[in-house]
Amino acid sequence: MHLAILIPAAGASTRMRGADKCFEDVSGTPCLTAMVQRALKVTDDVIVTVPAADHPRMSLTDGATAVICKNAHEGMSASLKAGVASLPSHVTAVMILPADMPAITASDLSMIWAVFQASRLKILQAATADGKAGHPVIFDRSLFVQFDGLSGDRGAASIVSDNAKHHGSIPLEGDRATLDLDTPEAWQTWRTSHGLSGLAALLGNQ
Repeated sequence: MHLAILIPAAGASTRMRGADKCFEDVSGTPCLTAMVQRALKVTDDVIVTVPAADHPRMSLTDGATAVICKNAHEGMSASLKAGVASLPSHVTAVMILPADMPAITASDLSMIWAVFQASRLKILQAATADGKAGHPVIFDRSLFVQFDGLSGDRGAASIVSDNAKHHGSIPLEGDRATLDLDTPEAWQTWRTSHGLSGLAALLGNQ
């Protein structure tokens, strides 16, 4: 089996009020770059969707394959469709890893992939310690065609619900599976709790 990791990063960061969450500081590294680096520890096939070839986020994708999402304004579904459509034929599963979840570690990604390979599931979804569904989520190649029918900003939730009998979940410690940071306040709270300082003032609006 061969895994690809897809990081959707074509959104407008509208809740960041002018800043770009992909540039937010994660231990001295822009968030999107940090997530790419963690993904590359698990697989060589890392795909990042971006809004345009000249978008500043292109500078954060080193080591990954950048895919232009021309319909980014249509929501998360456009990123997922563009990313999955770009996957090479040898890929047998794709893991969806949001760009704004810096609490997810490379060890988490490796563990989820190992559990998926040992299972007979078509979908494996990370959850909180108390069972709340979150990310990352792995989809078997047999479900890739279903991404063509996605629309709007709900991501792949419809694929998960339509294939409930082939779905399993795996708990991550605490709330890591649901901790997405998409407002300046959320980022500041997270940095404060980790004793970090932000680089957003230096990087976020370039």
